[in-house]
Amino acid sequence: MEAFHPAFFAQQAGLILPSAIMMLKNDEDRQFVTELYLQYRELMYVVARRYFGDKEMDIEDAISIAVERMCRYIDSFRGIEQRKLKSYMYSVIENACREQFEQSRSLQSKNHVSTSTDDIEDIADPEDPYATVFDRADAISLLESFKGLSDRERELIRMRHIDGEPFS
Repeated sequence: MEAFHPAFFAQQAGLILPSAIMMLKNDEDRQFVTELYLQYRELMYVVARRYFGDKEMDIEDAISIAVERMCRYIDSFRGIEQRKLKSYMYSVIENACREQFEQSRSLQSKNHVSTSTDDIEDIADPEDPYATVFDRADAISLLESFKGLSDRERELIRMRHIDGEPFS
C-alpha cells in the first residue's frame, strides 16, 4: 500500500489541514482523521459559526480543538458506527465551541477591568515626599491602634486582610 500524504491530498482539494493531523505518526491514523475531517468539515464550520459568527480566529481555534480531540481519541472514533458518527462529531465540535466560547468570555471579562480618573487621582505619587510622610504617619497610627484591639478582633482582621477570607 502506498503511503498516504494528507497534505498533498488536502492541497489537491484546496484545503489546509489542521496541524494536529500532520502530527500523527501513523499513516493509517493520518488518513483516517483526514477523511473524517474532510467528511465533517462543513458541519464543524456551521456549528462553530453559530457560536462565533464572523470571528474567524475563534472558529478556527474551536475547530482545531475538535481535531486535536479526534487525533487524541482516534480509537474511540474508529469504534463508532457510521450511522452514529455524525451526531458524535456534532457533540465533539459543540463541546469544543463551548469551551472556546467560555475561554474567550473569561478573557474578555478580565480585560474589561477599567479604572476611573478618580481612582487614578487617588494613587499617591511615589515621588511626592509629603504623601510618603503622611502615608507612613497613617500606617504608624494604624499599627498603634492595632495594639488596643482584642485578640479576637486582631484575628478577624488577619483572617480577612492577610488570609483573604470572606466576611461570612
